Amino acid sequence: MIVHGLSAKLSHPAIGDPMDQSIAVCADRDEALLLADGSPAPQRIRAALEPVPGAARRGRDLAGEACVRWRIPELLIPVSIVTSELVSNAVQHAGTPFELSFAATPDYLRVAVRTPAAIRWSAATPTSWPTAGAGC
Repeated sequence: MIVHGLSAKLSHPAIGDPMDQSIAVCADRDEALLLADGSPAPQRIRAALEPVPGAARRGRDLAGEACVRWRIPELLIPVSIVTSELVSNAVQHAGTPFELSFAATPDYLRVAVRTPAAIRWSAATPTSWPTAGAGC
């Protein structure tokens, strides 16, 4: 059985024992489909971060940890740059706590930021266009 959802821990209602060994609990639908296809489940690192100035530094540290742990040092610089940009955007635009995650399979390394579902993104208007950053 493959389950996807927010909780990584399930327990049997009768005995209360963790069932992690008998079912796979995936973070999202894509990961569940990947696992159902017979591919190995991705290795994962997750961290809850606050929208503070040091968040990008913490994100880069986690990117380094992921690259070292999964023996992909050649991705350290590009993953750190992508992570820094994603975290900076979450801090600047969401302004709420968020989750940073890294997932690795033999074929890919995914970096993702997840903000609370209640946040509504709005299109930029000419008066709110950025005055700094890439493309300016």
